[in-house]
Amino acid sequence: MSDQLDALVEGSLNWSHLTEDDLPALAELLLAIEYMDDPIEHLDLSDLNEMFNSSADQIAVVGRDKGDTVVAYAWNRYEDSGSGQAQTWLRTGVHPGWRHRKIGRKLVDWSIRTALEHHSDSISAERDLWVGMTLDDKFIGMQNVLREFGLKPQRYFFDMHKELDTEIPDTPLPPGIRIESYLPSMSEDIRILHNEVVSQMAGSRSIDKASWEASLSRSEHSPDLSWVAVSKSPGGGHEQITHGDYVGYALNSVLSEKVETGHYREGWTE
Repeated sequence: MSDQLDALVEGSLNWSHLTEDDLPALAELLLAIEYMDDPIEHLDLSDLNEMFNSSADQIAVVGRDKGDTVVAYAWNRYEDSGSGQAQTWLRTGVHPGWRHRKIGRKLVDWSIRTALEHHSDSISAERDLWVGMTLDDKFIGMQNVLREFGLKPQRYFFDMHKELDTEIPDTPLPPGIRIESYLPSMSEDIRILHNEVVSQMAGSRSIDKASWEASLSRSEHSPDLSWVAVSKSPGGGHEQITHGDYVGYALNSVLSEKVETGHYREGWTE
């Protein structure tokens, strides 16, 4: 974590740069926020430790009340593939008991100013900076705040969940396609395939090899539960194809440990 940028966000709380010792207190704050807001994404102490100790370029601050309890935070993570736009991903949060005091607005203001200052001092300063925050569709208030600061919706993700206690209908494969188990040796071809797919989507960008491999090294990634779709005809009938005969993929993750029944509590597929 960098301490070269000002940690002060606003005047009602005591602000300091996030340290590893602060992570348990931040996890408690997130628990209170998630209890009230019920976001799609949930982060616990192990997630925070992994984020903090990653190699990512990042800066974060926490705000404490007079009782020294962490009641607000902001966390910027910087990504730069070396080409195209540099990116800064924002995270902010305020304890439900401290809301409606414009702290959240000040956190967004601080995060964007800090991102711009950091970018101006970086080796990518000559290129454009993209700033964004992932946000559930139901959080209208924060959407409005982000719009006030010039951020625009680019793409929405709708997370669909299914309880796997009912039979899954059989879905026939298209002609000329077969399903194979994913192998780590396929990683680079699947990354190229991924980039070809997302290049057709507004607001998306290609992922570089280092970032792709980092995403696949997460502890929850489950290659033994992942699959690829392969064309039986060379090149899949696509003259410009550059990823072998792969035409689709499902990279799956397990998000929690097995419970007493021997089944996983939750999984994720993309």
